[in-house]
Amino acid sequence: MSSYTVEKVDAILLVTPEYNGSLPATLSNAIDWLSRPRGEGAITGRTAAVIGTSYGQYGGARAHDIARRSLRVAGATVLDTVEFSLGASLTRFADIDSADDSAVTSASST
Repeated sequence: MSSYTVEKVDAILLVTPEYNGSLPATLSNAIDWLSRPRGEGAITGRTAAVIGTSYGQYGGARAHDIARRSLRVAGATVLDTVEFSLGASLTRFADIDSADDSAVTSASST
């Protein structure tokens, strides 16, 4: 993702897993780089939302909160009402067709 690419979009949708209760380092680094120069970075003024999944029971919610905070500090307008955190992704997608998973279908229909 380059700053040129981000400057050309109307909104940003970050889809992220959770590593040790936080963001993957590469995503954190990308947000940092795209926020420069401060107040004029590619993220400044962009609408952003964060969703994702994880192996754990909370579906990456802690990483999503950190990503939202980082985006806000970087100057994005974060949509806090857009939430989708799907836990136990390893077994869910291995054992169940996602079309039969009520947590997936109810979140995707809103």
